[in-house]
Amino acid sequence: MLFVIQQTTNRQTGAILLKLDELIVTSATARDEVIDAERRDTAEQEKLHDRLHH
Repeated sequence: MLFVIQQTTNRQTGAILLKLDELIVTSATARDEVIDAERRDTAEQEKLHDRLHH
């Protein structure tokens, strides 16, 4: 059962990431520093979030 839940979650997450990628590609104001946010550790992501939204 756990395998089925993980597979569904992974599929949904993949679909969300694809949709976000499409939005980034079509946005003229997309920032390079945000595009690779998933490669940053949590502390760096929080700093980036604070800098962009405060």
